Amino acid sequence: MVSHGGRRWLAIHFAARTNNVAHAGLLLRYGANPNHPDSFNRPPLFIAMHWDHCEIVRLLLRHGARLDMVDDGKMTVLHYAARYSNAPTLRLLCREDLHGISRNCRDSQGQTPPEGFLRTRPLMMSKTEDENLVAREIFDQLLNGTGG
Repeated sequence: MVSHGGRRWLAIHFAARTNNVAHAGLLLRYGANPNHPDSFNRPPLFIAMHWDHCEIVRLLLRHGARLDMVDDGKMTVLHYAARYSNAPTLRLLCREDLHGISRNCRDSQGQTPPEGFLRTRPLMMSKTEDENLVAREIFDQLLNGTGG
């Protein structure tokens, strides 16, 4: 375990953050835990979703990453999807069983995933309006269980 910016991370967390698919694959093949939380209770999946690293998300899911985890900020996989994921990652999540995660669960700031989506997306300056509209459509499918 290594300390990075006040966080306690394992190599799998670094691979998720840096989008190093080959490194993550090797770590997982040799037994890295895809659900090991960092010092803020974030599994590698949440870190990959925060940076919208779709291939890392796919790899972690294939190796048993749990979707029902909650971090110290009470954020779920739906909160991370709402705030940080774009169309490819959202489509990938639409194929997964979200284990009954409520669309109405509130994080530590009192936001539900849909509220987080509406508040965050206008601030994502690197995304075009069309990209955000597509992401919204897929996010709605994810929430309603109609995607994939």
